[in-house]
Amino acid sequence: DEFPFDRLDALKKACPKTPHMMLLRGQNIVQYAHFPDDVVTAFIKCSAKHGMNIFRIFDALNDTRNMISLGTSGVIFTVSEAHQACPEKTVHAFAHAVPDRWHQMTVTLSAAHSLTWLSTITGQSVTEMVNRVSVSNQTETEVQFLPYLNGERSPHNDPDARGLFANLSSSTTVDDLCLAVLEGVAFSFCDGLDALRAAGAHIESTLSIGGGTRSKYWLQMMANALEIRVDTSDSSMIGPSLGAARLAMRHQELAYPTEQITDRLVPTGARRDYYQSKFNNYRQTYRAMQQIRAREG
Repeated sequence: DEFPFDRLDALKKACPKTPHMMLLRGQNIVQYAHFPDDVVTAFIKCSAKHGMNIFRIFDALNDTRNMISLGTSGVIFTVSEAHQACPEKTVHAFAHAVPDRWHQMTVTLSAAHSLTWLSTITGQSVTEMVNRVSVSNQTETEVQFLPYLNGERSPHNDPDARGLFANLSSSTTVDDLCLAVLEGVAFSFCDGLDALRAAGAHIESTLSIGGGTRSKYWLQMMANALEIRVDTSDSSMIGPSLGAARLAMRHQELAYPTEQITDRLVPTGARRDYYQSKFNNYRQTYRAMQQIRAREG
């Protein structure tokens, strides 16, 4: 029945000049279950108040966050304490490089690749298209896009799924198409997030890596659609290689400096109804295409 912080107070009183350090199990704190961000933050603040000076995080990237990779393909990655696969929703679960850890992940086969494809079709560079949309006043489009250019992995495991633009009209512009592609990829991540949660993952915020992190506009859209906070760091462009280098270091105690978060993008409540409506239409469009393919044999 001991109150744990009483022990910290006693240690600090006995050794006032000695720095105290603890091993924090990321978002699991010191247990074997994920906790919400506010609980993790409150625990750390309370521990520091009672004399804890140094917090070492037991994680391959030394980060309490989950991770999304917005590259040619897209990945949502989260760490777990047990093997939590969900094959019916194509949630992968593998042994982690860190001992006694597992990781879960979902995959969007054509993430930034969808923009590259659109660039080829329109003759305009990805940078040109995205920058133009991001500085315009256009925040909505009737155009719907399914990013299944090469089938889809999570949650459908459907190699025969195909990409689709819907609601085109004579007034549709390249900006509409670009905005629809950005949204379609975000909605594919929403499907992945729902699948991970069905497999027991607790995700309320995420660190972002990959080439897509160059666009704050796209990351804000991801935060709005996923309804979670999306963080960026100085390592966002080199996340996988940085993690691999850390795991390979001889002196592991030097491998995990604290990641410096450079931006925190929170969901915009005013956009919630729009993204929920478009996401529902996105799912209905995929189901309609399944029915058409079934009739065609």
